[in-house]
Amino acid sequence: MSLQGREWESDWSEFVNRVSRDFGDGLSGSEVSRIYGNSEVEWTGKVTDTELDNEYNPSIQMEMPSTAVELADGRQITVDFLNLCVEEEDVESWRSVEPGNVIKFKTTLPEGNGPFPGLRWAELDSKRGYIEILTSRSELVEIIDQASR
Repeated sequence: MSLQGREWESDWSEFVNRVSRDFGDGLSGSEVSRIYGNSEVEWTGKVTDTELDNEYNPSIQMEMPSTAVELADGRQITVDFLNLCVEEEDVESWRSVEPGNVIKFKTTLPEGNGPFPGLRWAELDSKRGYIEILTSRSELVEIIDQASR
């Protein structure tokens, strides 16, 4: 799999389309993580929750641009959620972020975290899916909108 045409590094919807196609082609989380791992991306999302005080898995949950994809079994689902796990040393730099904020952020997609693949595809229900990016170095670029929930 080639990474030519790297629009996905700045376009969430393009990333979702590529990753869902890779998973749909039968690639495992580890294989997909090897393709995209160690790539830096810069995306924009709306914070829905923060769990920065979770000692085992600090994270930021974000509503992302809604992207419809067709799964290998023919179902159409919407991917509009990202769970971004935050490295312990980055937690303090995320403290100013609150639910409702629209933020621009950078993160390096991990190849893996111990025995776990760096990217994980999951379904919230039969119509919604999400991508989880396991612990990675991430940076808050800017808070674009501080609107409340």
